[in-house]
Amino acid sequence: MSDDVKRNAYRGLFVINFLISLGLGIIDPFFSVYAVSAGATAFHIALIFSAYAVAKMLMSPLIGWWSDHRGRREPILAGLCICLMVSLGYLLMPGPLALISLRILQGIGVALIRPISLAFVGDIAPARREARAMGTFDISYYSAQAIGPALGGVVKDVAGFTGIFLSLAALCFLSLLSALLLVTIAPAHEPARAERRRATLHVLRAGRMLIGLSGFILTRSFSIALFAIFIPIFMYDRLKLTGIEMGIIMGAGTVVTAVLLRPMGGMSDKLNRRWMVICGGSMTALLTSCLPLAQGFGHLLALSIAIGIFRVVSLPASSALLVQEGNLYGMGLAMGVFSSALNFGTVLAPLAGAVALGFWGIEAIFQGAAILGLIGVAFFSFCTWPAANPKRGEGNICLRLNVVSRLLYQNRGEEKFIFSGKG
Repeated sequence: MSDDVKRNAYRGLFVINFLISLGLGIIDPFFSVYAVSAGATAFHIALIFSAYAVAKMLMSPLIGWWSDHRGRREPILAGLCICLMVSLGYLLMPGPLALISLRILQGIGVALIRPISLAFVGDIAPARREARAMGTFDISYYSAQAIGPALGGVVKDVAGFTGIFLSLAALCFLSLLSALLLVTIAPAHEPARAERRRATLHVLRAGRMLIGLSGFILTRSFSIALFAIFIPIFMYDRLKLTGIEMGIIMGAGTVVTAVLLRPMGGMSDKLNRRWMVICGGSMTALLTSCLPLAQGFGHLLALSIAIGIFRVVSLPASSALLVQEGNLYGMGLAMGVFSSALNFGTVLAPLAGAVALGFWGIEAIFQGAAILGLIGVAFFSFCTWPAANPKRGEGNICLRLNVVSRLLYQNRGEEKFIFSGKG
């Protein structure tokens, strides 16, 4: 695959991820209101949101593994077609059961897009530049999440729910065009690498780095979901903030993350990625524990920005480590496991948060999220300790597999394609 084809594919994937994330960011804040207007009860609403997350969680590893053997482009196109059809289905104002079915289909469609896009980027990312490539790509997601809710509010006020779902359909259609025009070829299938993948699938349980990353990602997504769900309650009930102040605080961390992703990705390619994950995860957890101590808008804004800064310390580093694991087990499978762990955290967070709020109060939610975050960092540190200290773990099957991963990693080092500002 030539460098020009790789650049076009990377740009296409960037645009696709941005447009799909923007569409979801537009509809998500208002979907529960739409469901109620369609006759949904509280039980239906819980099923609508849970079914979407569970569908992504269950399908991501299977679809990722399948794409390792059948290619990346076709699953992405299929996912975009599903999302387009679902967005048009919402316009029919269906009942609660139909909404649940549509959300399950949408979850499958998103599982066909996001993890496979990450795997595609991992395939074409140059060796020793994985963190910068993945960090730059993640800008498409976080920038869309930063502007999506505000844009959705404007569309809702101007055109109602019809405008919201037409916007989603239009963005899905533009994504499909981008895929057809820019993502014209999938990464070349390498029989030798495929044989290595098949040979190592049965010892996937021994992949301590992948297991450690999955645990860390689960706790990170758990903490992010708790922040998104319960910090507005804390701001409204405890601090009595205005709507504008609440919006600024909710968006500040995401904006900081989007701005710092690319430079932090370049830093992650030069420094020890394992320690960046440990440092970023630990500081994020400690700052989360300080949220109940905030006394006003200024304190909470500073904490939100600080959490965004330290969260981005670990983001490109963990993504780059996932790419290295993908070279060993299959890029699609690694990204699918990542997506599954992330979605599992978002499924658990609302349930655990509701229990904590009912029994111990809102302070316990953030303290619990901080403790769980530190547990995730400790779990990651424990799982990756043998890889970081090979003299203590000679003969371990994980280390022998990681040698294979490093060989694959080095073989990709001759690629000239780089993710520069011009590329």
